[in-house]
Amino acid sequence: YLFHFIQIFASVKIDGEFTALNSYLASGSGKGGDIEILTKSLSIANGAYLFAITSGEGDAGIININASDSVTFDEGSFAFISVNTDAIGNGGNIKIATGSLFITNNSRINAATSGKGDAGKVNVDATDLIYLSNSGSILSSVNQVAEGKGGQIKLNAHSFDLNNNSRITASTFGKGDAGNIELNATDSISLSNSSLIDSNVAAGGEGKGGLIDIKTQALTLINSSFISAAVLHESNNLPGGKGKGGDININASEFVTLSNSGKLTST
Repeated sequence: YLFHFIQIFASVKIDGEFTALNSYLASGSGKGGDIEILTKSLSIANGAYLFAITSGEGDAGIININASDSVTFDEGSFAFISVNTDAIGNGGNIKIATGSLFITNNSRINAATSGKGDAGKVNVDATDLIYLSNSGSILSSVNQVAEGKGGQIKLNAHSFDLNNNSRITASTFGKGDAGNIELNATDSISLSNSSLIDSNVAAGGEGKGGLIDIKTQALTLINSSFISAAVLHESNNLPGGKGKGGDININASEFVTLSNSGKLTST
């Protein structure tokens, strides 16, 4: 059992392709080690990554980040928790507590299962802003050949800003239900320029779509952005998804604005 703990009172920067802090249960049985970072600010950039993976018989470790100021993933960087193909076990959770979370320029946070076991959860508590831009994403998935449930994505912040093809998605491509998505904003949630929040049973998948539950004062969807819960049609020689699409619950105390092909869909 491995445990990585970093405590720095200024800032941590992990930078560069193939630069990583990782926990990997390669074979055998047991539990993967945890990664815990306590700092003022954390920056992961230029293809660097954090990951906790199980490829044996046992659960993956957790990634726990506590940064009082900010956490940034930029330029293709990511945090990833996975149950790999042929593994038996559950994914660990990704937990982030911070002032603001920035995921930009093809960066992502991803909890997935490709083996026999449930994907981990993604929990973020941000006192100020959760910002996704230029294809930034937060994902939970049951991948092809996997058997298990998708993990919940639960995000709390003062406000959310998703722009330029960014997404929060829970999906199943294998055998198992997609995870739920819960967003709580004390102020506002804005999606613009083809950004989306969706839960789906993808082509080749079998299971139920997850619930999308949104609580905010104001919700804005503009310029072809959307919120969707769907069972998807056949694609890439895979049959259409089998199961029931999830529900969408929106509680906006002030207003909901849909503009320039912004939309809400459930199929």
